[in-house]
Amino acid sequence: MPVVRLSYTPVLCGHCTSAPCVAAAEAAGKPGAAYRRNDGLIILDPAFAGDEALAAALVASCPLGAIYLNKERALAQKCTGCAHLLDNGWSEPRCCDVCPTGALRYGEVSREDTLLAQAETLEPLEGLGSNSYYLNLPKRFVAVTAVDFEADEVLIGAVVTLRNSAGGLVREQATDDFGDVLFNQMPAECYQVEIVMPGYTALTTEADARQKDIVLGDLGLERL
Repeated sequence: MPVVRLSYTPVLCGHCTSAPCVAAAEAAGKPGAAYRRNDGLIILDPAFAGDEALAAALVASCPLGAIYLNKERALAQKCTGCAHLLDNGWSEPRCCDVCPTGALRYGEVSREDTLLAQAETLEPLEGLGSNSYYLNLPKRFVAVTAVDFEADEVLIGAVVTLRNSAGGLVREQATDDFGDVLFNQMPAECYQVEIVMPGYTALTTEADARQKDIVLGDLGLERL
């Protein structure tokens, strides 16, 4: 507070190349309980319903929490990629088929796909070869308000510069009519923030955005 950003990110099974659920099934002595199809989809076989220990192990294996427990059937379940529809002639899963904006896409991984080159996987699945890719995942923000406390006024048009730990320029922006600057979609790093306004002493401070978004609040500049 007072800067608030709300982001919604769909959590999809990664159908990972090194799927922990497949490894968990093998470790439990039930290798068929989780397996990879030729098209790359990871399937949890419902034929293994009733094995509570196996279901619990499969649920616990997913670092993303994409596997849930069907308590009534003692069965671990997750997204199947609509494998049954694909097997019956569909070209894509139902979620992609019904998406009115084309925000969800399904297809073969291609190095020539320019969008895929910009995409990333969810952090909990890093190193597992996730095959679910995301564009525009929410990143950190750094917010600051430049103020003249003596005049009890915000400073409009003050230049706020954001530099990385090596001193390199990351972004530069002028404060708006409310004296505010919001640097959005920033990498999780430690930044140096400098505020410069004619007639005032420049102010420099740190913003450690490695673990969370940073709201520096009202920063007062002193008149020369």
